[in-house]
Amino acid sequence: MKQNKYRLPYEEALRTIDLQMATLDELRQRANFLLAAGAGAGGITASIIFTFGETERIGCLGLIGITFAALGIIGVFAATAYIWRAVKKWTMTLDAMKMVNHIDRHKDLAKLQRRSIKKMHKGIATNRTSLEQRMRAFNNGLWAVLAEFVGFALLIGDIAGS
Repeated sequence: MKQNKYRLPYEEALRTIDLQMATLDELRQRANFLLAAGAGAGGITASIIFTFGETERIGCLGLIGITFAALGIIGVFAATAYIWRAVKKWTMTLDAMKMVNHIDRHKDLAKLQRRSIKKMHKGIATNRTSLEQRMRAFNNGLWAVLAEFVGFALLIGDIAGS
């Protein structure tokens, strides 16, 4: 039986696409926690504002804190929405029927695998770009949560100092 020299790269390309899909799923799950942290910090900040806002105990530092917190929650929502949005041109699988038709016509599995590898390679590159953009959005979301907590701390410090 003749060894197919394209079998290993073909299987590796399939594995890469599977790993990219798993990475996208994991990133979206992490975005859920990012949103929960951002919403929690935003909710606590809002409750403090409503509790102490009318008593004029919030000074300049507190207003800066409120601004940080507000910008932070907007950043968290924007990052999460970007991560969750549908991915255009995401390569997950190949067209099985086209593969069957090719084998029926040409009876050459190695040639089919070679063509499939080339097609998957293009998809893998597109997927990689999309994943990198979403990972940058996640990192930006982490910075936004940090901004929220800094804002929260400034607000608390301002109220405690007055």
